[in-house]
Amino acid sequence: MSFFEKRPLCVSFAAFIALFIISAGFNYTLKIIALCATVLAFLIVLAVKRKINALCGVLIACCAASLLSLFYFNVIVSGDESYIGFHGRIFAEIDKVSYSSDFASYAVVTVTKLDGTDAEGEPLSKDGLNIRAKLNCSYNIGAKRGDVIEFEGTFTALSDDEDGFDEKRYYKSLSVFVGIDSTSGYASVVGKAGWSLSSFFVSVNEFCSGRLSTLLSGGALGIAKAIFLGDKSGLPRSFLRDFRRIGLSHMLAVSGLHLSVLLGGIYRILKRLYVSLKARTVIIILICLFYMGLTGAPPSIVRSGIMFIILSLAELSFRFNDPVTSLFTAGALMILFNPSAIFDTGFLLSFTATFGILAVSPKIQKYREKSIEKRGAFIRSLYDHILSPAVITFSAVAFTLPVSVAFFGSIYILSPLTNFLFSPVISISLLISPMLVLASYIPFVGPFLAFVFSKLSALIIYSSAGFAGIDIGNLPLNYPFVGYLTIGVVACTAILLFIKLKNEMWYTVPFAVFIAAYLILRSVFLGSFDRYSYVACINDSKNDAICVYDEGKTTLIDISSGKRSFVENCADLLGESFYRDRIDRFVVTHYHSAFVKTFDRLTDERYVGSVLFVFPENDTENAYFETLLSICEKKGLSYSVYDAALENEASSEIYILRSYIKRSTHPVTGVRLNSEKQSFQYVGKSYGEICPKVEADIVFFGSHGPVEKEKLTDYSCKAAVYPNVEYSRIRLGSYDESMVISDGDGFIILRIKK
Repeated sequence: MSFFEKRPLCVSFAAFIALFIISAGFNYTLKIIALCATVLAFLIVLAVKRKINALCGVLIACCAASLLSLFYFNVIVSGDESYIGFHGRIFAEIDKVSYSSDFASYAVVTVTKLDGTDAEGEPLSKDGLNIRAKLNCSYNIGAKRGDVIEFEGTFTALSDDEDGFDEKRYYKSLSVFVGIDSTSGYASVVGKAGWSLSSFFVSVNEFCSGRLSTLLSGGALGIAKAIFLGDKSGLPRSFLRDFRRIGLSHMLAVSGLHLSVLLGGIYRILKRLYVSLKARTVIIILICLFYMGLTGAPPSIVRSGIMFIILSLAELSFRFNDPVTSLFTAGALMILFNPSAIFDTGFLLSFTATFGILAVSPKIQKYREKSIEKRGAFIRSLYDHILSPAVITFSAVAFTLPVSVAFFGSIYILSPLTNFLFSPVISISLLISPMLVLASYIPFVGPFLAFVFSKLSALIIYSSAGFAGIDIGNLPLNYPFVGYLTIGVVACTAILLFIKLKNEMWYTVPFAVFIAAYLILRSVFLGSFDRYSYVACINDSKNDAICVYDEGKTTLIDISSGKRSFVENCADLLGESFYRDRIDRFVVTHYHSAFVKTFDRLTDERYVGSVLFVFPENDTENAYFETLLSICEKKGLSYSVYDAALENEASSEIYILRSYIKRSTHPVTGVRLNSEKQSFQYVGKSYGEICPKVEADIVFFGSHGPVEKEKLTDYSCKAAVYPNVEYSRIRLGSYDESMVISDGDGFIILRIKK
């Protein structure tokens, strides 16, 4: 069967989507070439065939995609980016306050008026603008959605590394391409935006959220708001981490699953009430539109909503409805009206998962009619309720593989199982959520439903943590060979979809080959990789860290001021370099106020096996130490306390020497790692004042610590590493090149003998 056979409209929309996504990475010249090439090809085909056929439809779609890409990225987006460097008074309407505290605020705003100077210092004053931007404030913004504010600020480019977060990619999905740094120290609310449909839905969303909060609290409230209202702000970071790890993030983001569950339940109720088909269809479409607005119309639910409406209208008019054509029509319409949807991970996951389901569902139905229909009732029930859903779930997961490779660091091989097990519980919880809003006014009924929902939420939280703890189920995707395997799978699948096959089982071959090849290559790669131990030396200005990999276990030794972006980047580098998504041991060598929040966030978003604290040496350190211990106890993290006075440097695996000197309030730190054949020594600033002589096979000269009076000169080593700026005159100059497997600015991985 050819998957796109007799679907010319579907093929045209597929070509439109594919070319638009590809051309998003083109520069202006390439887009012009693509547009001219498609127009020329269309004219040639039209001249030869002398009529509009399916190929002409594809070429027309390609022309439209090239033209849209050129207009959106090189006119609209470039127009927004042309304001970068502007400074002056800015008037803007707040669309969403992402974060607000006494010290900082972030919001998405729509700029309507400017009065100041451009990047070149020329006067610039404009009104009637419509520029979406991310606003950064160093104060509490004191405003909410719909307020019009006035402030002084500067237009800036978005960063791809803002405190360890790629804000540029995230805000692209929100049609935001520039940032604004407020420089006035305050923002004045000068008015309110007029009534709009979006503000109405925001009010309804806030009302529903308030009613849910009267019955639920904690994790149960966070889950209810996430799956029903699309608001994940109330979910604990550790819960989001667990769901992301086990491949269930899509269940917390409103999408086609949530829409189909809610509309399916309402449809069955209307059918039981003997409402006519026409009335049922109209009611369901209206509810679909209302729910899309209630959840803020994220791309994932807009795609499913458009697809559902197309199918419903086809059914109402008694015409043939083709879900595949409806899917690609919905995707093309979304891109046409919101081109930034291609940057939204939720949209891409929703689209590819739905495509996978539609690709395999006809096969399952055909197999049932041929082989299962004649079997007994038990076999039919087993096929319908267990085997068929399991195959559909696996197909959805398999088709989202390219997106997972592109955007995430790993895949969870038990994801089909977790999707199969969690779907019923999430679906029941979703059906109860709107009932809770209505029942919040009814005594006894509301508390009873809240009790049931709380128990289901507890089951979800507990089960997700259990599955996330199965380390063997998580497969990293950052191995060198994964990209080539993924390209091969996508290419083979595309070829098979256009080939007429007698046996549909051939469609599973690319994915089976991918899994088998991945497991074999991973085993070979890790077998070779684990023959050595590795030490990564990381430096960023005054911050240092050491990452160690030995016997499949990772250790992150933090020697920094506790800056969150630095610590999180170290954790990222550890995972990317050593192919592990967890920190088996985290060593704390410094106590700073900033580190407390960093540690709390790190242990929420990462898997940390155990924590090793150095013994506090004064009252200030002890206060931070007690706070960190309480965080560990609250989260159930195992920890131990290191006291150098009780350790023997010659025999210990890790030895930390740490001391204060009279002229500084900052401790001097040294770290020694010992293996059977080689020793590694980290030397912080002014280390020579507490230990004048250093002997080790490898010495890493760091930059954290008090400013030194004179450099350490009495050291004996086979290799010395100088990644920090102060030693740039002999930068990277004296270690053994045969040990280096990767080096960059302030980041060096050394392969050492076990």
